[in-house]
Amino acid sequence: MLKKLSPVFSFTFEEAVWKIEVTPTASQLFLELRDADQHQVQFAAVDLSTARLLWQHLRLDEPWWVTLAMANERYLLLQSFTDTHNPEEKSSFAVAVDSQEMVWQSDHFQVIRLEDHQLFGYDVRDESRNLVQIRLPEGAVEPVDTTQKVGKGKNKDVRSPFFYSESQPYFTTVADFVESLDLPRPTGGCEYLEYGTYVCIAYYVPNENANDAGLANYLLILDQDGTILLHECLEVSVPKTGLGTFFIARDQLIVVQHKLQLVSYALS
Repeated sequence: MLKKLSPVFSFTFEEAVWKIEVTPTASQLFLELRDADQHQVQFAAVDLSTARLLWQHLRLDEPWWVTLAMANERYLLLQSFTDTHNPEEKSSFAVAVDSQEMVWQSDHFQVIRLEDHQLFGYDVRDESRNLVQIRLPEGAVEPVDTTQKVGKGKNKDVRSPFFYSESQPYFTTVADFVESLDLPRPTGGCEYLEYGTYVCIAYYVPNENANDAGLANYLLILDQDGTILLHECLEVSVPKTGLGTFFIARDQLIVVQHKLQLVSYALS
């Protein structure tokens, strides 16, 4: 009998989920949602520990040329492009998570890292590129010890899959395995991750519509015995294989389905 892996939560939005940022404790997700037809972008927050949609419909005055750059449990860092032909020309905005109010903005500060209630970076007008820190929400500027290494860092509580292109031997191994389950043989590339007793595979097959040259994208989750726990179509047609189909945070596999739906499956 086919076991089912049930969603912890499923939220459907009116705009496509374009980008996801995970907080350092992997307790919250922040989403960048885009309506390409209306050229509108908004932002939303999800609490992983309580499986709640905290808020959505956060917008800036700039309706389209703004993106989610960084996030932690206190603040979001958003950036808008003042010159769409030059990605270096941009404005930065810090928004408080609890109130969704803007607490700081600058047209001249290059942010390197957001940590707790501090921004690390430098003033682009300063040719020496001296590293400073800005305390939020008051915006006080303070020098930083130049021997201190500041980088974006890596969230150890978030696991991302490995991508194997069709030219790599590992892809053949995965494709053979999927085909052995009486499923269509993957093509193009796949994403693969073993997590505890789970095997997670995102793969692509030619679209069933002969008039559509795109690829159908599927998510396959199995247990250590090879039992299929989940087999879902994520996208009916995409132009090519891609990265970042899913990731795992706090024992939850997070995936975007049909562009509009954010879904979490418990892997614990």
